[in-house]
Amino acid sequence: MGLKQLSHGDRIVFLRLFTKELLINSAESDRLKGLIKSEKIKRKYLREERDSLHKDVGEKFFEVSSIRKPAKKIIDNTRPVSNEVIKSKHVPVQNKVGFRELDNANVMSKITPLIKDMAVQLIECPGPGRNVVVKVRNETKVTRVVLDEGEIEEIVNHFANQAKVPVVGGLLKAAIGDLMVSAVISKYVGSRFIITKSSPYSLIEGK
Repeated sequence: MGLKQLSHGDRIVFLRLFTKELLINSAESDRLKGLIKSEKIKRKYLREERDSLHKDVGEKFFEVSSIRKPAKKIIDNTRPVSNEVIKSKHVPVQNKVGFRELDNANVMSKITPLIKDMAVQLIECPGPGRNVVVKVRNETKVTRVVLDEGEIEEIVNHFANQAKVPVVGGLLKAAIGDLMVSAVISKYVGSRFIITKSSPYSLIEGK
């Protein structure tokens, strides 16, 4: 049956339904375009952070962080803080100004020893299910610490609350005491964060 064979009332109903479908498809297309644009911005931001770290460390830091089963220089986070980083010189642990641990000790206990260890200059979580990597005296070392998506998001949100800086578009860049936190929250590319220390102790260790 063609459109001309329909009654006037049926034509109106048909045209309304047709218009409704066009609007729904158009809205869905706009939503997908928005998601794609958002992910492109996150990836561009992440590439800029990686390029900046490559200049500071002087090596392909993120390529090393992708190693899941390193043959050596493995850090066991079950050991005392003084032995947290292999071959690192013991430095007295001091409390951080502006840094507070999460109420959920099971989450924060995984990275707190690294934050408090003054020999550690930089901490990177490259994504869920990947080993956390640290920088000690300009040397990259892989730890046994592994975080899942929920743990990463909880830690990032905690730092955002401490700094009173909102996570906008899945991105965070904030300073807490002597810590600079850069993070991306994304279920598509994987959430991740980088914590850089700027205390006098870490600068001395980096010489």
